[in-house]
Amino acid sequence: MDTEVFRDLREGDVRIADHVVAELFGERLGHDDILTGQPSRHRPALSASHVRCHLFLHQTHMARTLNQPCARPGCTNHATPQPRHRGLRHKHTIAAGLLDTRVPADRARTHLNRVMAHGATITGIHAATGVPLASIARIADGTYRQAPKSTERATLTATPDMAVMIPATGSIRRLRALRAQGWNAKTELPAALGVSFQTLTNLTNDPEPGRRIHADLATKIREFADAHPEVIRPPSSWVARRGWRTLWDWDDIDAPICGNDRVEVTATIRQDIGILHEVLGTWGAVSAALGLTRNVPQDIYRGHQKSITVDLRQRIAEEVRLSDVSLAA
Repeated sequence: MDTEVFRDLREGDVRIADHVVAELFGERLGHDDILTGQPSRHRPALSASHVRCHLFLHQTHMARTLNQPCARPGCTNHATPQPRHRGLRHKHTIAAGLLDTRVPADRARTHLNRVMAHGATITGIHAATGVPLASIARIADGTYRQAPKSTERATLTATPDMAVMIPATGSIRRLRALRAQGWNAKTELPAALGVSFQTLTNLTNDPEPGRRIHADLATKIREFADAHPEVIRPPSSWVARRGWRTLWDWDDIDAPICGNDRVEVTATIRQDIGILHEVLGTWGAVSAALGLTRNVPQDIYRGHQKSITVDLRQRIAEEVRLSDVSLAA
């Protein structure tokens, strides 16, 4: 790289050269880098002709805008030369909202917490406003003390009806009840609800704690369950072993998960898990029999897991009963 052009630059021209290199390669370089002209792995060698060309263009632009008055009526100051300032001085550019300046996030935080208290979710606000999920969460919890003005404007448009994702507790119970009433999960329910068989099994078989689903899907499940409260046929043996309740068995199917849905892991439950391990031979076989992931039975047996669902307790008791019958035979 020819560095003679840099060594002859005056201090003011060094700043211009710095600006030129930044425009060319998208990075800011220190004056020492420019004066030495050493190439790096992030930028190739820059020829002197390229620098002269861009210096000429930049200086022409500066000369054209140096004496240009501010476009705001009544202002006697010179306009800022940067194109994004639209012919205004810097102060008036900010006032016109052309620069995305940072403002205190208190107003946005108060608004976000209020709408989320009325049911809106972070996912729903993100989908409706376009504000990143992390920004919404960090503004709401106070991590961000300031936010760009554009972010503040977007968050202030959030409303309580932006609850795209809602708790899946009621939907899971309705799907299980429908399967207990004889509805087939492979063909009938997917066709009626417009979802895949995999989605249904993920929701009903062993959903993770705190599972959330789209509000539209929850509405479809609720409307279908309300229209079909009757038992159409006996459930499959797999569903029957899990003891899922029908729609008529629920007093409040949408009630939050309470203590009645989970039971404490007692010594009897751990003993039953141990019996299954002795009968089946491996923890993998125990997991497969109970429909669990590989490590869950071990965690229950060793006391690492303090509570389990009522459904799981019933499955454990049923598997132990079946194993006793097979041993007696």
